[in-house]
Amino acid sequence: MKKLQDLAIAIDAASDAGDEEALRQLGKECEESLDGATGEDRVFLFYYQANTYSAIVTAKTADPAKLWDWELPDAVQNILLLRRAIAEPSFGTIDQIRACQI
Repeated sequence: MKKLQDLAIAIDAASDAGDEEALRQLGKECEESLDGATGEDRVFLFYYQANTYSAIVTAKTADPAKLWDWELPDAVQNILLLRRAIAEPSFGTIDQIRACQI
């Protein structure tokens, strides 16, 4: 669980900084960690990876020129990853507050 907490803290820091490169790298780390993950860890990894895309979208839409872009592939990935988190069999066992966040 320590690695997941460290990953979450790093994602929050990169989100606060608006560091797209770091967010993409952290998203890849989430993806790579899914291979050996089981249970609730998979739910959290999907959620954390979704958060990387959400932060990228937030940073991009801060630019008025990007605000009205028709295609937002990062926003689509965010939604798909949240749906994957919800579809995990262990989703029903996580804390209710975290489930609501997802």
